[in-house]
Amino acid sequence: MSEDPVVLRHHDAVGQAKLFAAFSIVLFAIPLLAFVFNAPPKWWLLALVPAALLTSYFAMRLLTMKVVLDGRGLNEPAPFRPTVVTPWDDCVRVRRTEDKGAMGLVFLGIAVEHQGGWKHQIVALNMNTRDPSAERTVEDWLKAIRDAKRRYTR
Repeated sequence: MSEDPVVLRHHDAVGQAKLFAAFSIVLFAIPLLAFVFNAPPKWWLLALVPAALLTSYFAMRLLTMKVVLDGRGLNEPAPFRPTVVTPWDDCVRVRRTEDKGAMGLVFLGIAVEHQGGWKHQIVALNMNTRDPSAERTVEDWLKAIRDAKRRYTR
């Protein structure tokens, strides 16, 4: 009997990805339209292309940031960085973390402690503490991970 995997992701990830994608389309369209209609500052508008590429990257990264809990373990698929799969028997403990970011922001997240003693932060599961649902969401993520570990290691 195979159980469906549990997928964890930030509740605003898809919406933020769509916003970045829309902004990227606008940034690509401005220089394109300048060249189509032969606008005088067309060469200067090419400076927007790197910003468009960067926002496209942000959109794809946000759209794909998730954690999959299945029989293999805690799977962090990622198209732009190495995929991390932590087998359940290597996952000693998951715990809540609190990290200070830039400009005084504080982020809640989840760290995984491994058999060998090393730890890693789950990049996809971070929330700004200014979000009113941050505490509850991180606790729900922790519960889902712990429940999945019990289910797949019995």
